[in-house]
Amino acid sequence: MSTTIKPVPDICKTSNSCASAGGFCDYNCPPEARMDSSLCEGNCTCCLPPEPEPCNTTTACDGLGGYCSYTCLPGEDWKYGTCDGNCACCVPPKIPKPCNQTDCCSKLNGRCDSYCMIGLETTIPGLCASENCSCCIPGVSCAQSQTCFDRLGYCQSHCSQYFLSLPELCTGSECTCCAPPLPTTQIECQMMGGYCYSEDLGQICSTMPFGMCEDGSGCCLAARKRDIE
Repeated sequence: MSTTIKPVPDICKTSNSCASAGGFCDYNCPPEARMDSSLCEGNCTCCLPPEPEPCNTTTACDGLGGYCSYTCLPGEDWKYGTCDGNCACCVPPKIPKPCNQTDCCSKLNGRCDSYCMIGLETTIPGLCASENCSCCIPGVSCAQSQTCFDRLGYCQSHCSQYFLSLPELCTGSECTCCAPPLPTTQIECQMMGGYCYSEDLGQICSTMPFGMCEDGSGCCLAARKRDIE
């Protein structure tokens, strides 16, 4: 009696195309694998990893302005823990809003910008309406002082025609305090956001006395928010 010997099948060699796709060549693939016979030679097939679950954007990631994905684009910020599974929250970089010019900054011969030139401009916060914008005043960079701030002024290298120059209120030989003139009438007081009060009538200014009104009463301004370093 003769015995038939079955030939031993050749070992499947993983091709470069199958390996590049993240798989390996074999005669039989695991049940969970995806198969592509076009990537291997002979009777071998390419066993590929299963398709990953799609990354669904969560409320937490959407609140950050991002989207859930396995990979993020260059320049995007990766935030883990806000998406399900192995997905990351990809947050695109924020495009800064333009700084809109204001009359207050223009009267100081300044410009509203998110960045002032160091050493060439004085940075004054609070005079521009846009977020993260400051008023950049041309000239020598001057440190702000509390005495000038209390006089409703800002320290800079020169003052525009709308302001008084009070150099004794700032430090540095090239710096002066540019402050508005004191009000002398009720209209001027009101234009600065104040009101007239009379101590003779028992009225007091609990915020900030500043100038006078034409009838001899004082001008009282609202408390000024401290916004200097």
